[in-house]
Amino acid sequence: AFEERGLAEAAHLAFAVPAGGLGERLGFSGVKFALPSEVSTGTSVLQVYVSYMLAVQRHVESHGGGPCRLPLAIMVSDDTAVGIQQ
Repeated sequence: AFEERGLAEAAHLAFAVPAGGLGERLGFSGVKFALPSEVSTGTSVLQVYVSYMLAVQRHVESHGGGPCRLPLAIMVSDDTAVGIQQ
């Protein structure tokens, strides 16, 4: 019941992600968003996150919600701004 209620309001979602860190402590020279989230496909953390957002948009549209484009705000630091934008 709660999931249905939440999905009914999904068209009103916005996503915000704090992405201010580098992956240096993880032995990675770039931004953490570029890290592979799994070994088998090499899909990055950002790709997984965006695929979730797109799935929610498709759900809204397929349930009569009309065109849906959910906003995404990525909070960056001086160290990560260029890497995130690429």
